[in-house]
Amino acid sequence: MKIRYLIAAAAVGLAAPAMAQVNNNASILQWFGNNSYGSIEQVGSVHAVARINQHGFDNKAGNTLFQFDCPCVPELIPGINQVGSTNVEASISMGGSANQANIRQGRATNSRASIVQTPEGQIVPHDNKAYIFQDGFNADAEILQHGEFNFAFMIQGEGRGAVNLGRITQSGAHNRATLEQFGSGHQGFITQR
Repeated sequence: MKIRYLIAAAAVGLAAPAMAQVNNNASILQWFGNNSYGSIEQVGSVHAVARINQHGFDNKAGNTLFQFDCPCVPELIPGINQVGSTNVEASISMGGSANQANIRQGRATNSRASIVQTPEGQIVPHDNKAYIFQDGFNADAEILQHGEFNFAFMIQGEGRGAVNLGRITQSGAHNRATLEQFGSGHQGFITQR
């Protein structure tokens, strides 16, 4: 008879809800290299910070799965993926050219995301890509790119969301930027100079 109770107690322990991840910080630093890859995932986090810093060329914080013959938004593999989280911050800083940065904050509340892509030395940066996807409430996102032939894409509130702030700033020539916001109470700004 005791064995049955012990097994039942063990099964109840396995069915307990997962605890939230509180005050987690994760950083990836990849300096002076090319063709590097970095990825951070934080699920169900509260007060979490994720940072990726890469300097060089052809570096990726996340990746893109393109669908040929489709004029749709590409499927992204996030470099920083924060899902079901509250009070979280994600930042990707890149120096150089032909780099790609992807941030996804899904079902998140009070989230901040930033991507900064700047020169590496005296070389004018070019062909950088930045993507931020946020679906949640009270989100703040910013993309800052210097150079030419850069691409920035931001979506806020897809699926659900309200009171989000999105900013894209690009300096240089031949740059493209798209900001889409769904829901109500949003503010969006694109500056190209």
